[in-house]
Amino acid sequence: VQLLSPLGDRVSPLWLQLSKSFTPQRLPELAAFIEAIDRPLAVEVRHDEFFAKGDAERALNRLLLERGVERICLDSRALFSCTSTDPAVLHAQSQKPRVPPRPAAFTQFPQVRFIGHPQLVANDPFLEPWVQKFAEWIEEARTPYIFLHTSDNLFAATLAQRFHAHLMLRLP
Repeated sequence: VQLLSPLGDRVSPLWLQLSKSFTPQRLPELAAFIEAIDRPLAVEVRHDEFFAKGDAERALNRLLLERGVERICLDSRALFSCTSTDPAVLHAQSQKPRVPPRPAAFTQFPQVRFIGHPQLVANDPFLEPWVQKFAEWIEEARTPYIFLHTSDNLFAATLAQRFHAHLMLRLP
């Protein structure tokens, strides 16, 4: 935080990625961290219970909502739709969680992390719902963020340009 402080609001919110080993029983630790950091924050969780629509997910969402912290929506569906034998894709598939997307807007700054298919056009059916959701959020006067990347990130910038072009068709 100290090293990033000269950048001011341009580095906001900070992203916190919690591993699959971060269980619902550890939510008090997350609450303490949020209180201690005292900065705009967005959290990505990976434990299955946080995606089960049960008590754990409700507790997480309540904690984040009450503290003004955004829940990062991880969308890895495009990555897992790929049947490539490319080592980068196989590595990404072995490392990334396969969880259902949970679009949330707990703050003015909804956050989405999209892990794309290595073939750009194959991402379109997965991106189109996000184009619509981002347009809705923008129309609600929110400032959503999307982090788009691919298994090897060679086409990440092109994927971002493609998303932006689709969004511009929806909101010229």
